Amino acid sequence: MEKIQTFAPVMIPTLCRDTHFIRCIESLKRNKYAQCTDLYIGLDYPAKDSHIPGYQKICAYLDKGIEGFLSVTILRHTENKGSSENSRLLREKIFETHDRYIFSEDDNEFSPNYLEYMNKCLTAYQDDDTVLAVTGFNYPINTSEFTGNVYTNSIYFAAFGYGIWKEKWLRARKEITLELLNSAYKNTSFMNMFRRQGANQYCNFVKGMLGYTNDLIQNDTLRIIDLSYGIYM
Repeated sequence: MEKIQTFAPVMIPTLCRDTHFIRCIESLKRNKYAQCTDLYIGLDYPAKDSHIPGYQKICAYLDKGIEGFLSVTILRHTENKGSSENSRLLREKIFETHDRYIFSEDDNEFSPNYLEYMNKCLTAYQDDDTVLAVTGFNYPINTSEFTGNVYTNSIYFAAFGYGIWKEKWLRARKEITLELLNSAYKNTSFMNMFRRQGANQYCNFVKGMLGYTNDLIQNDTLRIIDLSYGIYM
């Protein structure tokens, strides 16, 4: 695999899950390339009283200062933004100076070689249009015939932790539309292929399109979630 050309920043939105968040940061700090990595944290504001204790503990942890990274940028909101808006504002900040990023929810814990693996993959596949994003996680899918250490072209998108390039992210957000999903849903050959590649994803897609759940479409608006990315891929 190619040598790392650019180190991607890591973005972590958080609110009140203090124990998970601290374990997340501390595990990332133990990575070989943490000192080459810019860390971006988006701290949302409590929406209800039950958020306050965990929020205050995260504030205390951040106030002590986080060392071990190239830089640490913290966006502290003074009103509750919600998880989507918190992430959007954090991403916009990153895109001011970076052409890629690694996203993580605040309850992930990392292998000590996570940053090395992710950055090498982001370098190796940046010009490969068959790869939308990279992740250090693999869903429980059949890899019995696979002998390598990088499994590509899965239709499962690990939305809780992934690395992606700015150009590909912007293109995907533009192209993932309700019209695209409606067209796919009405395409018999696509649906048969989709069912063979991932039966549970297929079932989730059908339930979403039938309105059995509002995970995919809410108030006639498409939600850009892991399933949406999976269908797009």
